Amino acid sequence: MYSSPGGENLEMGSLTGAAARSFIRVIHIVIPVFWIGGLFFLLFGFLSIILPSVRLGSKPPRRNTVPYSVPFLKNTIPFLRDGSQFLLNARQKFPYGATLHVPIFQDSIYLIQGPRNVAELFHDARTTVSRAYALMLHHGFGMGHAAAKAYANDTSGARLKPIQGSSAGRPEDRIILITHENLVSGLLKDGLEPITQRYQKYFAEALQSLDIHTRDSEWIEGPDLVSFFEQHLGSALIRTLFGDHLLSQNPDFLPNLWEYDKRIALLASRVPRFLAPRVYRLRDRLLQCVKNWHADAVAHTKSHRHDAENDSYSDPSWGTKMMRERYQVLFLATGQDKDSVASADLAVIWASVTNVVPSSATLILQILRSERLLSSLRASLSPVSQHDKSHGNGAGFQAFESKDLDSIPLLSSLYAETLRFGVRIHIPRTAPHHDLHIGSGSTNIAPVPKGTLMVANTWLAHTDEAVWDNKQGQRPLDEFWAERFLVSRSESSNFTSSKKVTSGNDQATSGDSFQAKHGMVRLTGPTKLKANTGEDSGPVAGQGTSFSTEGLEGAWIPFGGGQHACPGRLLAKRIMLITAATMITNFDIEILHADSDRGKDLEFDCPRFGLGVAKPNGAVRFRIRRRKLGQQNMYEMR
Repeated sequence: MYSSPGGENLEMGSLTGAAARSFIRVIHIVIPVFWIGGLFFLLFGFLSIILPSVRLGSKPPRRNTVPYSVPFLKNTIPFLRDGSQFLLNARQKFPYGATLHVPIFQDSIYLIQGPRNVAELFHDARTTVSRAYALMLHHGFGMGHAAAKAYANDTSGARLKPIQGSSAGRPEDRIILITHENLVSGLLKDGLEPITQRYQKYFAEALQSLDIHTRDSEWIEGPDLVSFFEQHLGSALIRTLFGDHLLSQNPDFLPNLWEYDKRIALLASRVPRFLAPRVYRLRDRLLQCVKNWHADAVAHTKSHRHDAENDSYSDPSWGTKMMRERYQVLFLATGQDKDSVASADLAVIWASVTNVVPSSATLILQILRSERLLSSLRASLSPVSQHDKSHGNGAGFQAFESKDLDSIPLLSSLYAETLRFGVRIHIPRTAPHHDLHIGSGSTNIAPVPKGTLMVANTWLAHTDEAVWDNKQGQRPLDEFWAERFLVSRSESSNFTSSKKVTSGNDQATSGDSFQAKHGMVRLTGPTKLKANTGEDSGPVAGQGTSFSTEGLEGAWIPFGGGQHACPGRLLAKRIMLITAATMITNFDIEILHADSDRGKDLEFDCPRFGLGVAKPNGAVRFRIRRRKLGQQNMYEMR
């Protein structure tokens, strides 16, 4: 065998070449893996730093969606057919205070509940009522589509500073602000006192027309106490706010309004005309009456220019300066005409009359159900009554000042409890330009999408057992308790309250005290009543008690809250207190309800849940007679 001096080197070179080829193959594999891994870590780091909301393994935000069994209609039928039971069932399926997503036909509604969440919604400057107004004006009050769209398109809100994101445009485009400022000026500010005086005058005249005598043996019987107030209180209120001409020219207007009120839920539910022709005909007649009133008032204003230029808050043809100016500014607003202004004014008439009148009747009914309650109120009213000889069959009426009535705690408690017990409406809001997180303490909950209708329901708020003290079950929240808003001085010092709205989800924490959970007051009263009777088991609370709604923001909401709270809330209170004081001081009234003692078995229901107030089921027979001035019963003499 031969070898050469370089043979070994040649062998080693062959081995080195093989290793190099193997190394190159490994490099071809490792480098792509390295780059892929590097890109993965770079991407992960980018998402973790720049997009912190993206996390591996996180769950998408969820909604508390109320389930439904009919895919197409979803929750529409149970929501409209039996709203109270639907809301009760929905509330029980989710944690306390949860914002509920309610799918309905071709739309969704978000139900806001829990006092903090409701208060937060009311005070959110990004919300408005334009969408709800437009829907109700169009479907409920017959406003044309184009005119109603002007309301829906105004997403600037009711504050002078438009909602961020809205295109406020020209002043005439801000129709929500226009109507809001008009009603606030006429009902809350300078117009409140003259309207109150006019109401007292007209209500006394309505009672004077009854020719009720003072001799003890002469009673006048009536078929229904609620209808009695619908006629006499209703006519006085329409004369006060809208003048004499509306009723004098249209004698059937008031009875048609009450018939229309019974069926308005059909219109709000968008039932077509061929399925509910009667309510559509009623609405057409009412709208024509309003147009006739407008035409007559406009003609009167032109021929009596000095009346229109007068700064007085009354107007012989329009009723109030507020309604005269309202017609003028609405007629100049974007997209409005005579027909749309008539629809808008019919809505104001309906809202002004059809809730405060039955609420006043309920207040008086509850007083009449208890002899001790009636006697205690008469004794409290006697020192503040004023003899008014200008009204009432020559004998004169006992009249009252609003400030004096406000000073009687028991009367104020009755007023507040009447609204807690009876008002059952949906209070709407929409955030047109912002997704809304209700309760910042909630985790992983999807926000309410912008433009979606949100509602807070008064019945849910007013029967919330986490807020209201039911006295260990002795004072159920579905029953009327006259002293629910009376707080003894010794008890009030033990309560804590917070008017400040704290962001956070209204979730109950086991073992926490009520104040620690919610910062609200559990109102209490010193006197116990027999269950289900309305009769007192002892003397009515007197000295040492005061009326209070402190700590109940977001819980007692008969007028809503925030910027869009009902502008007629102070007038409504005055009407209810004046009506109750006038009736029980100047008249004896007895309930003749069948199989009952002072009407203690009366039951109440709300035929248009979401839009109105509770009323007695069926007619309430009664009899009435005038009381002699200075007449006192044995309780007043004590």
